[in-house]
Amino acid sequence: MGFEVNGEILVYVMPVGNIPMELYGDYLRVLQGASVIPISSLTRPGGYSAELSPFRSLSWESSQSIKYRFIDMNQTLHMTCEEVHATYRPLALIGICHCPKTDNLRQAYQHFISAAGQFPTIIVRKCFAFEHGFGAGTLDDIMALEDLVMFPLAAPLADGHTTVTLHLQVILDSMTVTILMSLESAIRATIRQHQQTGSAASIDQTATDAQLGVLHTQVDPQFEADIQASLPLPVRSTAAPSRTMSGNIPPTPSASGAGTGLLGMLEKESRGKKRLTMRQRKLMGDYSVMLGCYQDAIDFYVAALDGLRDEERRTSASLDDYLWLAAALEGYVTTLVLLMTSPSSLKGAMKLNVEIIEKASEAVCLYAKAHCFGLESRLISFMGWYYIDAYKRLIIQKGVLEESSWVRQLAIEAQTRLLICFPRISISLRLNYLLDMAAQCAQLRFIQKQALYLHEAASLLVFRHRLQSSPKLFDLQAALALDQTVLGLYQNSSTGWFRLKLYVLRQLIAVGRLCNATAEVLVGNILELLHLLSTVESNNEPTSLKEPPANIWNDALLEPFTHLTSSEEEHSSPPLHAKPFSVYFSPPATYERDVRRSATSNGFFNVKHLPATMAQVTTPRILATPRQLMTAVMNVQSGFSSAEKEPEDVRRQSIAENFQSPQRESGCIELYHDINSTLWQQACWSMLQTDSKCKTNKVLPLSSSLLHVHRIAPRDNLSSLFHADTIAQLTGVEKEKKAAFMYNPFQQKESVAKAPIVYALGDVIEIQLDISNLLNIPVDVSLEIMCNTNAFCYKTQVSMAPREEYATVTLSLRSLCVGEVRLLGFYCILQQMTLRYDIKDPIVFNVVPALPKAEWFVDQYDSVPTLVSMFATEAKSLNLNLCNKSDVLDMENVLLQISIHRKSEGFHAPVSILMTANTTINIPDFTIEWDPVHLSSGKLSRHESLAFKLHFHVSKPDFVQVKIRALFCGPEPSWYRGASVMFMLQSEQCLSIISASANSVDIWNPVNIPFTVQSTLLPPLSFISINLDLKTINELQWNSIDGAANGKLLINSNLKTHDNSGAIDILCNEKTMELYVYHSFRVISSGPLIEVTLDIEMADASGYLYAPPTCCMVAGTLKYSPSDSTTHRHDVQITFLQSGSFRICANGSFADGRQMIYRRNLTIS
Repeated sequence: MGFEVNGEILVYVMPVGNIPMELYGDYLRVLQGASVIPISSLTRPGGYSAELSPFRSLSWESSQSIKYRFIDMNQTLHMTCEEVHATYRPLALIGICHCPKTDNLRQAYQHFISAAGQFPTIIVRKCFAFEHGFGAGTLDDIMALEDLVMFPLAAPLADGHTTVTLHLQVILDSMTVTILMSLESAIRATIRQHQQTGSAASIDQTATDAQLGVLHTQVDPQFEADIQASLPLPVRSTAAPSRTMSGNIPPTPSASGAGTGLLGMLEKESRGKKRLTMRQRKLMGDYSVMLGCYQDAIDFYVAALDGLRDEERRTSASLDDYLWLAAALEGYVTTLVLLMTSPSSLKGAMKLNVEIIEKASEAVCLYAKAHCFGLESRLISFMGWYYIDAYKRLIIQKGVLEESSWVRQLAIEAQTRLLICFPRISISLRLNYLLDMAAQCAQLRFIQKQALYLHEAASLLVFRHRLQSSPKLFDLQAALALDQTVLGLYQNSSTGWFRLKLYVLRQLIAVGRLCNATAEVLVGNILELLHLLSTVESNNEPTSLKEPPANIWNDALLEPFTHLTSSEEEHSSPPLHAKPFSVYFSPPATYERDVRRSATSNGFFNVKHLPATMAQVTTPRILATPRQLMTAVMNVQSGFSSAEKEPEDVRRQSIAENFQSPQRESGCIELYHDINSTLWQQACWSMLQTDSKCKTNKVLPLSSSLLHVHRIAPRDNLSSLFHADTIAQLTGVEKEKKAAFMYNPFQQKESVAKAPIVYALGDVIEIQLDISNLLNIPVDVSLEIMCNTNAFCYKTQVSMAPREEYATVTLSLRSLCVGEVRLLGFYCILQQMTLRYDIKDPIVFNVVPALPKAEWFVDQYDSVPTLVSMFATEAKSLNLNLCNKSDVLDMENVLLQISIHRKSEGFHAPVSILMTANTTINIPDFTIEWDPVHLSSGKLSRHESLAFKLHFHVSKPDFVQVKIRALFCGPEPSWYRGASVMFMLQSEQCLSIISASANSVDIWNPVNIPFTVQSTLLPPLSFISINLDLKTINELQWNSIDGAANGKLLINSNLKTHDNSGAIDILCNEKTMELYVYHSFRVISSGPLIEVTLDIEMADASGYLYAPPTCCMVAGTLKYSPSDSTTHRHDVQITFLQSGSFRICANGSFADGRQMIYRRNLTIS
């Protein structure tokens, strides 16, 4: 809609007879499709004189068109004083009758005639009788029913039309000529009456209006200030007023009987006739616009504005005719707009006309003063469409980005001004304007505002449904469709206004339950709301879950934003663009130049004889500098500003607090204080589980808010299957050598397809899910695998705590046939519905014929331990058994493979061999031995077991992984199954020989367990010296006190040294050694020694090692040459920085190459 509506002829349409409403709607659409009548297609009546016509610019060969507006009279949306504009006065009435459905055509026609009597402005009345039989009595009907038009049956014509549309075009052309000539006659008579003088000028106003129905002026608002005791005017009733034949409040005669209402008072004034003349001039301008005579319309409007403004200056403020002055201004603005958009004026047209904005803003203020809020809001809506048209013309031009942005912001300001009128207009008008503003925002690409207006319209429909005594389901269905459109805007764009989406989803759920929406739609909206609530950040979460109240879906949050307003807004009437915040007062510099150029060229439209007050363009104050322009644009009060604070209250208090609420940049909703996201999540979950309207047999998609899936993959299975071709590679025997790799930069890299996972028939396939619960409530569901073949899927019950993350769930299925199994996702089963989760890339399994199953155990069917602990040098063994668990299948071609892999620091490669061909496997310091394995033809019958013992030999602390795998096949040798057992073997430090002489051995116990060595007790963490003849003994037997461990210590021959013979000795006068204290030591040597070297060693788990500087500090010389003939004394001082076991070694060198070592053991505490 726009100003084009003011240039259309209103024609009411009504059903006649028993015509079905669907058929009536079809015929109404046919009429609306033929609403444009080119003037050049009309037949000029005989005797027509252009000199006598009041429409001097009318040309019968003009390219202009006359447009009709066909409206169902039963669905017309009326507003107070709307007939001040002639475009809202019906000039014709058309009845639609379907003859096959109407029993008595004459009776239906009489009903139509009586209905037409209530409209005095009607010039033409016609009753269209469709599908008439043209049988007996047709001629009598035509003679008796003067305004009856009969239509034949529809038949297609060669040009694409039908007989009905062709006949309709002829009738509409004839009706247009009749209306045009009638308007000429009425206006010509009225102008002649205005020119009369004397007694003829004082014709009674009531008689004049009765004679000139199309030019009657009985349209006046009711002023509260005019109600005085001396002039008792009727008070307007609060009830809905009944409409007169002209569509306004029926006039009530005053006590004096002169005139009606305010018009009666005006007639008592001396200037009443001039006021009446100016009003009729305004109506003449309206009819000139309808007929495309824009030059004549400007002349009529200018004359009316001149006279009305003159009367405004001469008359007291209580009698100012604000309504008619505003209507004349709107008519003048309409003419300028239609002139600018006419085909003859498109070339070189300006982007925007300042005079249109100024006059429209003045008319808006006058409408508000006259309390005609419907006309005020309609004019503002028209200006919004005017800005839209200007914006659409600018965006297709180059170099006018600044101008298009300015016009775009003007359109948004017009919408903000329109919202101020909402509390004073009806709900139906609000709905129309909200839909108009949503359409305007779509043109401006304001998706968020478009969504806001559509949702507000839906809320108004729900609100009207609640207020009606007998509510209709149509309002709720329309609200549902609007909110669905809003939801589609969010899905098709990147908008992030999550708060509005929250309101939309809640209203969709509440209205959907009332409209009996399908369970699929209802559940989808609930899941979408849960997904939105899962992103909520709320600081007031309850410590314990509470049941949601019963009316949680029908609270005040579903009321429209524009329902309530403050008392200050009720009497405010700001202009269209208010100073100083409007960007209207800071236009682009290029636009200012265009305005000045048009003003110096006698106006844009080259209108002649304009008065001084109309010819001068009231250009607003211009801000020329870029800084002033940027400041004005950035400081404008926009509905999407982010500078204001979020309202604390959940109730929607006023328009200013809601339509100008800021938009958060955050990706989460920061809810109001009295809204709890957990409570709403609980309400959604309760509805899904218990509401019967959510029960559905259709499988719906699973929302990520209910269960967020991080990963879905097959579980690692140690009993995987292998093809026969890969057995040689698995057992370490290469079947064939691969060719050497040669890089070719011109050869395309071959994509290697991922091999499917293979399972045997009857195996349980396990799928692992990593899921999270994003909600603040516990979730209890059942999960089941979804695949494409015949398989038995096991249900798994899952209970997740609030906000539980990365929970691992194992799902399983068993295939019932051989072939390919495709894992498509899984089902989430609730009490009343089943949801499905589809994975992007299905997981493929191959199911081969059944294979036997095997199991490893130790001794009496105990499970194999995952960790085997032992001491170094301990004699440890492990009894293993391999059992065929199959009831019907034998294990064929059994192969046993053992591999060891050291896990200590550094890199160590694993070692693997076949157990059937070997009896030992070793790596440095680690060996495993076993007895030869005997299998009858490599076969292990069902329920038969194979036993063998492993012997471990470890010489030092170590950490080794041991893995034994049995490979076997069934009756078909194509596939092998692997049964593996894996454990870690950990060896800890035990007894070690530190030093040895010819007749003694020093043994160190580094653990907290006492041992016996050669029947000698060795306490924990201590040394012991055992006297032995090392010439005859090479090993020492040791045992733990509890008898759980035993082993042997091998005496290394390298530890044997020469006898000291008293040549070297180390003395110390201090009996106790302490930390951080210097202790004095004296080395006494005698004999022919040529050099003595002192070493300080520290004991650890592997023996004595050189003590680093971080453990001790030495003051003195550690290497010296003693005298050959005398006893030599050498002193050093040592301080110990760490507790433990130390020893001082004195190494003496003789001339013949012999070595002499003396050691002194110390314990530092």
